[in-house]
Amino acid sequence: MELKNLERLPQDAQKVLPGYIEEFVASYGGDVISVFAYGSVTGPDYDPGMSDINVAVVVKEDTLEGLHPALKAIKKGFRKKIPAPLVFTESYLRMSLDTFPIEFSGMKDTKLVLHGADVLEAVEVDRRDLRRECEYQIKGKLLMLRQAFMERGLERKGTERMIKASLGALIPVFRAALRVKTNEISPVGKQQVLEALGKEFGLDVSSFLEVLKDKKADGHIGGKKAEDFLNDFLAQLAKLSEAIDHLEI
Repeated sequence: MELKNLERLPQDAQKVLPGYIEEFVASYGGDVISVFAYGSVTGPDYDPGMSDINVAVVVKEDTLEGLHPALKAIKKGFRKKIPAPLVFTESYLRMSLDTFPIEFSGMKDTKLVLHGADVLEAVEVDRRDLRRECEYQIKGKLLMLRQAFMERGLERKGTERMIKASLGALIPVFRAALRVKTNEISPVGKQQVLEALGKEFGLDVSSFLEVLKDKKADGHIGGKKAEDFLNDFLAQLAKLSEAIDHLEI
């Protein structure tokens, strides 16, 4: 089978993906239209020791019968930091753009086609759908963070873990919010996303950047108690939520 663009992947991904894709496609019980990598593995924030190698497979028909022969290949991938791939049809893609606008917009921006056709090339996500999901995600995160603090605030490292996990989950939302605001492709790197977010929405993202840079798991962030960051973290999220709520498209 023909693979392409492998040279644009990190070295460790170049080593494991060809065999994985070839075995998956050969064993899959149906027609494979496209295979592409997406997410951190195609961008500047990829960490060989931490990041997953995310793959999506577009098929003609998605049935359990078709997937069953590929289960062994999928299981082998787990040991190489390749999660089970997203498998969907072109029909599912077209019908789901308004349901998962952030997810498919992020896929389109970070995709690297490794086999077959570029099914995302002509995909257009409605900015109104993006705005709604951004608002939903950020307002939901505000509620979740407050609730999580009540549950874990007394744990020595609980608040630190909560803030770091929340920022990681919000980066794709921030990227989508920038696309809504500017109608342009957003930066890929996390630091660049945060800096652009501050500029476009008038936020003080210094606490976000401090969380991003902190690599220790000691209950502190930037040498200060993690709880000291939480108030500002929540305040900036609330400000962003209000700004997105009032965006006119």
